Amino acid sequence: MASVSRRTRPPAIEILRPLNALMAGSGVFIGGVVAVSTGILAWDTFLRVALAYIAAFTATGAGNTLNDIVDAETDRINHPYRPIPMGALTSTQAKHITVLGFGITLILALLINFLTFIVAVVNVSLMVGYEFSLKKKGLAGNLTISYLTGSVFLFGGVSTLQNGSIADMISADATRVTLILAFLAFLASAGREIIKDIEDMEGDTDRLTLPKRIGKGKAAALAGVLILTAVGLSWLPYYLGILDTVYYLGIVLLADAVFVFSAAVGASTPKRSERLAKIAMFIALVAFFAGAVV
Repeated sequence: MASVSRRTRPPAIEILRPLNALMAGSGVFIGGVVAVSTGILAWDTFLRVALAYIAAFTATGAGNTLNDIVDAETDRINHPYRPIPMGALTSTQAKHITVLGFGITLILALLINFLTFIVAVVNVSLMVGYEFSLKKKGLAGNLTISYLTGSVFLFGGVSTLQNGSIADMISADATRVTLILAFLAFLASAGREIIKDIEDMEGDTDRLTLPKRIGKGKAAALAGVLILTAVGLSWLPYYLGILDTVYYLGIVLLADAVFVFSAAVGASTPKRSERLAKIAMFIALVAFFAGAVV
């Protein structure tokens, strides 16, 4: 049933993986709320965060499209219902979508402030570098994607800042507090990325991924360590007074429980583990949001 529903969506939308892109935008918005709390209601601040939300959506969508271009052949095995393997979009059409998405991202980031533009340039460069080089280098590729995942919180935090000197923007409270959230997301995402590589071992014929390099069991163990480290540090935002409400603690404990279960089944059922980790990351987003606004 899932494959049928995917095929009913316009291929130009489907290739963006809009749910993932919306989650990236949500991370930006939450980063902005955590950075300035109710200050986000100020019109100029809200406008900058809204532009950052759109920029994150278009960047993520363009990155997903580029991934589908590069992985067109392996997706015939791993993800046969994506638009290019199905023949719903050509690679040339997908390239146009990619260029347009990255272009919109950079323009919007420049309109916000110079620091968001720097982050956007770094992230777009890493997305391109990942697809054409870093992806094939196992753990380096996993860490790149994990940085990109965590960076949406940082991007949201720095988008609340008015233009000023780079040194002042880097040292601002908004930057520092969202760096902590970015680090937690980085750890959880790194574990999930390794589990995804375990799931795709059969179809990854052109990549020497970490599970292929060190074995499925050791890779699953490393993924578990990364996820459990994120779980163990999830109390930091509360302890440091960044998200100091019982609502954050209660919801993040639920996310932690799902993360722990995800880590426990990583080696035996990687597909299930990856989906659980994705659910846990969504619950963690809710925890961050609740902690910032309640």
